Amino acid sequence: MFDFHEKRKIKSWLFSKPAIVVLLVVASFLANSVYALYQKERETAAKYANRQAELAELNAHAAALSAEVEYMQSTRGIEEEIRDRFDVVKKGEQAVIVMEQRHPTTSPAAAASTAQAEAAESFFSWLFF
Repeated sequence: MFDFHEKRKIKSWLFSKPAIVVLLVVASFLANSVYALYQKERETAAKYANRQAELAELNAHAAALSAEVEYMQSTRGIEEEIRDRFDVVKKGEQAVIVMEQRHPTTSPAAAASTAQAEAAESFFSWLFF
């Protein structure tokens, strides 16, 4: 019978208003901590996804570079690179150099009149703000 009364005291103390308030405060602190950890986990997951994408990009770039290095180590690649850099040809070949086309310019008188018009415009814009 004594145990029954002891259990009843504990239950009445546990379900009292001050005890419930204390438990709610503790629960709110725990919820706040869990939410902060959740936010950190989401941020870490986003960073991880970004790093994985960057790693995939770097692996693709490394594969492209290794393919280019392989090509440059072949005799054809070496020959092509020498031809591009030094403008050389084999015996019996001829080199053709293509120059860009020049566009006609305006006459000096037209250029001078354009410069005078721009100077007048800048003066009037300064005068009238």
